[in-house]
Amino acid sequence: MIHAELKNKCGEWRTSEDALTSTVFGYLKYRLFRAELKGFFKCAINMHTRERYASLDWLDSVDVDSFKFWERNDNNNEIDLRITDRLGVEIKYGSNEHEYQLGKYLAESDELIYITMDSTLESALKSLNSEYAKEQLIKIYWLSWHYLHKVIVDSMGKTEHPNDGWSLTKKQMMKDLRDYLEKRSIRSFQGFGERETVVRLASPIFCKQIIFSGLSTPVPRLTTHIFFEEKTK
Repeated sequence: MIHAELKNKCGEWRTSEDALTSTVFGYLKYRLFRAELKGFFKCAINMHTRERYASLDWLDSVDVDSFKFWERNDNNNEIDLRITDRLGVEIKYGSNEHEYQLGKYLAESDELIYITMDSTLESALKSLNSEYAKEQLIKIYWLSWHYLHKVIVDSMGKTEHPNDGWSLTKKQMMKDLRDYLEKRSIRSFQGFGERETVVRLASPIFCKQIIFSGLSTPVPRLTTHIFFEEKTK
């Protein structure tokens, strides 16, 4: 699925939440990526306390059979992913919560992680179409997809012994996953790049006296350049 999407062969599946869920957690469920899974979940923020998700040691003893995708229960609820009865994961990509969706899933799990494309918790809270009591919110964590990109990129930089077959395979798989996330516009800020890549402006900024809309005081002409690098001889 990764390579089909990278080559634009997926049609409408390129925006599918289910395809995103299957591809990403189809990687992260394996022990090879357990450190990255824990690193991703550690970024989750409690919707009530605003604290990070800290109790993740139990994931070390979880095997791949404990990852249940779209498991339908007796109440006809179908959460995207369940990792044992302890943690449910509901995933959004370009859509909001359905009415009281998280509440229904929370009734079947001790805790719930709600993953969205939002960049802030406040934005994610606005995507909820339901009101939840404090007792419910304290069991729900919000997590941004963009955190996963940072976790993967950081892990790629830390992978040691790249000539070892096991490490090399993992690094190649992480590169595929990173490229897939970026294709989906899931990425983290990685700086402005090397100095050689910074474009030099042809002229300085604010050379003339100007007045911004809404300001009564004009911005004076600057005696020195800002955001401008003169070429040296």
